[in-house]
Amino acid sequence: MSRRGALAVGALGVALLGLAGPGGVAAGAGPGPGQGPASETAGLPPTTAAAALALATAQDAPVPPPLVNDEVGVATLDPAGLPERATLISRVAATGPEQEVLDPASVTNVRYLDRLGRPETDSGGVLLTVGGTRGTALTQARFDKPLPVALHVEYALDGQVVPAAEVPGASGDVRVAYTVTNTTAEQTELTWQDAAGVTQRSERPVFAPFQGVLTVTLPAEAQLLEAPSGSLATDAQGRTVVRWTIAVHPPISAPVQRVALAMRTQAAAVPAADLALTPVTSSQDPAGSFADGLLSGAQQGNDALYEGLTELDQGALGVADGSQRLAEGLGGLAGGADQVAGGADSLAGGINELAAGADQVAGASSSLAAGIDGLAGGAEDLATGTTSLAGALDEASTGAGELAAATAQLAVAAGSASTDPVAPLLAGGQQIEAGLRAATARVGGPSDPPLNAAAPLPDDGNTTCPPGGTAPPDDDCVTVYQGVRAVRGALRGMQPVVELMITEAQSAVAAATRLQADVTSARTDTTIAKDGAAAVLTSLCPTPASDPSCTTLQQVADAAARAEATLTGDVDLTAELVATATSLTKQAVGLSAALQATDTAARAVLDGVEALGVSLGQGTPTQPGLTAGMAALNEGLRQLSAALAASQQQLAGALSTVAAGNAQLATGLGSAATGAGELATGADRLAGGAGEASSGAEDLASGAGQLAQGAGSAATGAQQLAQGAAGLATGSAGAADASEALARGSAQLQQDGTAPAAASVLEASTDPAEAQAWMAAADARATDALPYGAPEGAVGHVAYLFTLPAVDAPQSLWDRLRGIFG
Repeated sequence: MSRRGALAVGALGVALLGLAGPGGVAAGAGPGPGQGPASETAGLPPTTAAAALALATAQDAPVPPPLVNDEVGVATLDPAGLPERATLISRVAATGPEQEVLDPASVTNVRYLDRLGRPETDSGGVLLTVGGTRGTALTQARFDKPLPVALHVEYALDGQVVPAAEVPGASGDVRVAYTVTNTTAEQTELTWQDAAGVTQRSERPVFAPFQGVLTVTLPAEAQLLEAPSGSLATDAQGRTVVRWTIAVHPPISAPVQRVALAMRTQAAAVPAADLALTPVTSSQDPAGSFADGLLSGAQQGNDALYEGLTELDQGALGVADGSQRLAEGLGGLAGGADQVAGGADSLAGGINELAAGADQVAGASSSLAAGIDGLAGGAEDLATGTTSLAGALDEASTGAGELAAATAQLAVAAGSASTDPVAPLLAGGQQIEAGLRAATARVGGPSDPPLNAAAPLPDDGNTTCPPGGTAPPDDDCVTVYQGVRAVRGALRGMQPVVELMITEAQSAVAAATRLQADVTSARTDTTIAKDGAAAVLTSLCPTPASDPSCTTLQQVADAAARAEATLTGDVDLTAELVATATSLTKQAVGLSAALQATDTAARAVLDGVEALGVSLGQGTPTQPGLTAGMAALNEGLRQLSAALAASQQQLAGALSTVAAGNAQLATGLGSAATGAGELATGADRLAGGAGEASSGAEDLASGAGQLAQGAGSAATGAQQLAQGAAGLATGSAGAADASEALARGSAQLQQDGTAPAAASVLEASTDPAEAQAWMAAADARATDALPYGAPEGAVGHVAYLFTLPAVDAPQSLWDRLRGIFG
């Protein structure tokens, strides 16, 4: 039932008033056979029955069900709130043909209100005939069960608590406090799922979900001083009317509610009060529906947050593991670079030796040219030793031929070499440089654009990062720096939420502490009421008697004792609430500290990633990075390759010239050996060949000099190769250290940040989930609010109306005489 429906007293109440008539008997009818006087409704206002029944039946259902049972419990209370009499009004309405219905209602002093006579009864309830031409049966009986709600009233005169009997006629400031207690608690096992999907259980007291309105009408001459949380109005007689909306069922509210007002008067009277209550589920009450929505949202948020933190925790472990592997790989790269640097130093030494040998060849070639010049000058002397020279020239001719052939082969070998010995080194170096540049781009740095976690990049349909490294907005090119920075931003975004949790938890501690004090006070008041009821019962009914009033007093005393026991349990429950709220506050503070530690760890991770990017990239002015060192190494290899190619070309030309000269020398020597007669001609030819040999020797000396210069250039390139390899080794070692730092930071992030945060969210997720399960259990008990239950197949509604009549101030003799004589 909605709050608007719970307060509605309209056309249905007017119709029931016509049926009930004054005094609660059908209008125009006298007592039927066996029917006693209408004592059950004596003292109630004429409209009480109709209004209370309208309160129970004012529903929002558009189509009435075929069988409906509406019940109203009407209780008249004394000024302290103890029941004096209680009546059950039950209406059974049916659509369709006539049928017999067993209404499980009270059978004590039961009678009809809308027809003559009394209904038939049995042990199960009241037998009624409804439907057809008479679709409704309205009965009244004594309410012979304990009431589900207790109302206790306390009076204070000028700050001192006084009995209710001392209020009428008193002068001064009067404070009246009303305590409404739900007595329907049942220990129930609640089940729910936390953010990890694990089923949890707890024992909680579950109450029938009563809500309604407490209305207090002040005496005409009284001046209202205060009425906290009450809404004010004025009735037709000009009296002040105060109303409070009352809800008495956890987790929406406490099972005990206390309201109070203060008034100033010269002749005080006990104010009239009416408490109307009805069971309302969370789906019918806007406040309950709103609270249920908040709890559902909180539970869904905790589930999503726990899932995200769990993924973040696994990601931190993956980053730590990957960083450790990267550190190991970079350490191996540093060792390999050291070996390359050592090899490059050896190569530089070998090339230096080659340059020295080439210098020696050039010197020897110069000496050879000078000797051949001398040979040409002494050619004329050869003519005198023709006979001796013939044999020597024959041998010389043979050796010259062999020398020419060998020199020609050497020239061919030097000129036809097609493979560059430096090419494999240069190709490998270029691959390493490209890999380092790609790795630098994947690591990233502070200049990378920030990621938007709320709107991630859409999937472009492939898993390929374009050439050149990171190229946002491609979804496959997110850098390590971008990811760590996004994680840190998410952690910082959680800090305000945690601060709000701390504030709310501290407020919950204060509220629970106040509630504990209120419940303790209510238990003290109930103990006083119980002792008073027991004293009244002992004084009026010293021995067991059949007087209905003694039975009622006994019920009152029992109800007060039960209320005291319930409140004792509520005191313990509120103590648990205080402890729970305090624990929640500590957890929230711990979560805040964990987030701060996580933020510090994330900052360290960012620094480590930035240092890794610098080490992999260009490095610093004093310490080149891996990419810069590898580029220098490749440049040295290219220079070495070019120098070797140039030297090879020059050496091939020089050897070809020497081969041609040797061949000519062999021919000249052969001609000289043919005979002494041709000595002059041979000598001339020898002189000419010697000249040509001299020229070839000079060419050989020139080629050897060029070879020496090329070898020097190659030595320089080899030295640059050694320096680049040393820089690569240093950069790799620095990158390995940075990766080690990243691994340690990622492990610290997981241990001190993501893991404790996920555990805290999991622990905090139990509260809203348990509260929602508690609310659902209370909704399920709404049907238990019917004191006797509904007929089989019927839809049942119930309302309770507690009436505390006003007690006016005693009149003086003059006021009574004036009232008599007008």
